[in-house]
Amino acid sequence: MIRKILSLGLLIGLTSVAAHAQDFLLKADTIKRETSGQMPPAGSSWDNYCEKLFNYAFNKTTAPLPMTYQIVYKTLPIGWFIRGFCDNQTCRFQDDPAIASQTETAVMNVPVGDSCLLEPWVAVPTDADNGVGVIRVRIKTANTTDTATYIINKGTSGVSTIAIKDKRVAIYPNPATNDLTIFTDKSLNASRVEILNIAGASQFAKAIGGVEAINMDIRALATGTYLVRVTDNNGAVITTRKFSKK
Repeated sequence: MIRKILSLGLLIGLTSVAAHAQDFLLKADTIKRETSGQMPPAGSSWDNYCEKLFNYAFNKTTAPLPMTYQIVYKTLPIGWFIRGFCDNQTCRFQDDPAIASQTETAVMNVPVGDSCLLEPWVAVPTDADNGVGVIRVRIKTANTTDTATYIINKGTSGVSTIAIKDKRVAIYPNPATNDLTIFTDKSLNASRVEILNIAGASQFAKAIGGVEAINMDIRALATGTYLVRVTDNNGAVITTRKFSKK
């Protein structure tokens, strides 16, 4: 009698394990990358100059596996952006509203013995802010949910940048409509101010010329989010700040 009870308990335990077995296996739960940044030559696409973080989810079952994935979290330093995200079937790029709004959901039917590519392309311009970028992607099937995390670290390269909260640089008003004033403390030896779009493309620039506050006419800019980049005489980035154009 005891033997039968033990056998039944073992059977239930094995059945429970089988029921919770994962449908897929990630190549890695976390993908990490160190970079000093890249910059495509003038007129070239970012496609060959992104940090491409290769990962995949392998189908462990004995049948084709319906699978979905979604970018559920992203935090990137100023000047960085997701150029695209690739799976087995296609690459979705930054102009796709689903990428920008973080609502992208893709559906794959992964064959037996095959895998689903999960590869974000992150643009990290050389002159963008240093810091750590994190992207998380949730992968789901009917029975299994898992998350892949992608981490990129852009370290210092001899250039000392100041914190966003450092009051030695200020931009106002924010949001702005017609004019933007940029204040830079003389102790920073700032030489040039440049306005870029959120993808890092320069819109226009102005020399500081030894003064602490300069005014920039932004009426020609379309409504949206932009970056102000302050550099010194050697072209080293002192800081990058974000503002909105109404």
